[in-house]
Amino acid sequence: MKTELAARALAIRRAATMMGGLDRLAERLRVPERQLDYWMRDIGTLPDTVFFDVIDIIIERAGKRTAERPPAPPAAYKTAA
Repeated sequence: MKTELAARALAIRRAATMMGGLDRLAERLRVPERQLDYWMRDIGTLPDTVFFDVIDIIIERAGKRTAERPPAPPAAYKTAA
């Protein structure tokens, strides 16, 4: 199903962002970076075991800051008076 494949590709992208890059995600999952790139572009079939590991990473890192998303400046927290 094409929608399921697209969702899996999005999960890889999200996990890579949370890990600080595709190279770090590949290292964590113990798969070649090139293979992750293929799966992320919807080329080939992502094995369920790898997909479940990707989901685990997303859950584990939910709510944590990533290198790509710097903290908001303090002014963003002030309310208008």
